[in-house]
Order: sequence, then structure tokens, then C-alpha cells
Amino acid sequence: SGQPWELERSNMFTSEYDISFDSLWELQEQMFMLESNGFEPVEFTGVDVSATIDEEVQQYTIRDVRAGVRRLTSARRLHVRPGDVVKLRVTLEPLEGTDDRVVNLSVKVPRGMRGSGTLMIRGGNLYGGSFFCYFSQNCKDELGNEIDSFDELVAALENSSANNEVRALLTSGRRGRVKASDSEALDHVVAGRKRVRLFIGK
Repeated sequence: SGQPWELERSNMFTSEYDISFDSLWELQEQMFMLESNGFEPVEFTGVDVSATIDEEVQQYTIRDVRAGVRRLTSARRLHVRPGDVVKLRVTLEPLEGTDDRVVNLSVKVPRGMRGSGTLMIRGGNLYGGSFFCYFSQNCKDELGNEIDSFDELVAALENSSANNEVRALLTSGRRGRVKASDSEALDHVVAGRKRVRLFIGK
């Protein structure tokens, strides 16, 4: 459209090898999606990056997930009803240090949902790739919503999940469409994932 545009985003990264290299993947991926988008031609007039490096590896790993409607359990299969609120207690183990951190999340089963679904409890996308959109073909954000314009692509990239979030995503269907979600941002990168299978009755 010829109008100026700007994408602003912050994130956290950890690396076992070279943080100066591994932290560039997301920026590279997002710039390539913007450059190759099929909605409208774009021109980059500048890229500004500000970074802070800490020698201590600030990372949690998802160690345990308890889930339930009335009582929390370690079971990986739950029977629920439409409208139920599934409560989650996520235990995170620090890579350095001794004290675990506990995060409480909750996801409501949509009233029109039937059959089965999967609760994915995960950390961030450590090397980018929360979703892909090239040449405007089959573009969807990480929640499965259609991206129909360049402005929507910029917004989706800005708002995609950060590596320091722990997220719970309720998905269903062959394409894994997200039906409900919850998240919490932390002061460390979060790695790992767990799954809980939901069987939805009447």
C-alpha cells in the first residue's frame, strides 16, 4: 500500500552452544516471511536490535503437569464435559538452581466441543517457528486463525508466543485447531512440553 509499517517484538533465548547464533533464528525467519509475503511488496529501511546477555542460563523445563476439573491428577487422560474448566498445575524445574516454580493455568472446554481434544502444555519456540506464512498461501497464526493481509501478518508476528511463556493450548481435529488457551509470562525461558488427552462427553 506504500504506507510505512513497523514491527516491534521482544523475546528471550537460551543456547547450549552459541547464543549470538541461536538467538538470530527468529529474526531471520520473521524477516523472510515479511519479505516473501504475497499480500503486498515491502521494503526494509532499517532493523534495530537491542540485546542483553547473561552468563547464567535462565531456563525452566516443564517437569510435571497435574490436571483436573475438581481434583488435580497426574493422569494423561481426562473425561470432561463441555463448559468444564480444566485446571492445570505446571511444575517447572530450573536449569540452574534448586527451587522449582509452579504455574497455575486453566482452560475452558467450549460448550459446543464434542469428541476428543488434546491439551498441549508447552514452553516457547526456542528457535522460532511458532507459525509459517509464505507467499500468502494457507497463512494462519499459531492459534489457527486465517491471515488475510500484510497488517494481520505483522500483528501475528508481533504477538506470537515468546520463549519465556508457559502455555496451555486445547486443540481438536486433524489440523489441531486451537479451541482455547491460557498462558503466563515468566522471567526465564521455558522449555519442554506435556500432553493431556481429553475425552468430552455430554
